[in-house]
Amino acid sequence: VTIVPEFELPGHALGALAPYYQFSCRQQPLRVACYWGSSLEIYCPGNDDTIQFIEDVLDEILSIFPSEFIHIGGDEVLKSRWRFCSKCKARMEKEGLSSVEELQGWLISYVSNSLASRGRRLVGWGEILQGSGISKEAVVMNWQGIMAAVDATGKGHNTIDGSNRHFY
Repeated sequence: VTIVPEFELPGHALGALAPYYQFSCRQQPLRVACYWGSSLEIYCPGNDDTIQFIEDVLDEILSIFPSEFIHIGGDEVLKSRWRFCSKCKARMEKEGLSSVEELQGWLISYVSNSLASRGRRLVGWGEILQGSGISKEAVVMNWQGIMAAVDATGKGHNTIDGSNRHFY
């Protein structure tokens, strides 16, 4: 049995961002949600301190779990905060990115490359393919229909299809 830890980013992270709100775009106190669904509060990839926090958490995860695979989620990211965040806009300009989808791709690529440099592989939901530059080593978990799995596989990724409710 291989335990694959999941470190949700950049979305579904309100549980981590409530105590560490300085890593969100607004950098204001947050409350943990008591409901199902996505949150507008997500990690701020424009903030270098956020990137260091992500690296630190990855270090901790890798010290505990020997798994080759590390799941990062990467799905259902509401990017509206990024559109108005001066740090995210500066990161986009610095990296030559033209959309918040490309900013998500940049962040996922950064994490994927960081994991690869340590002999690990990123696993994420199909949305990790938004933007560009995602390592072919990244494994895509599909939940959006068989054609999304076919597309991910066609792009050279190992793909896990969970689009059928019996597999999800």
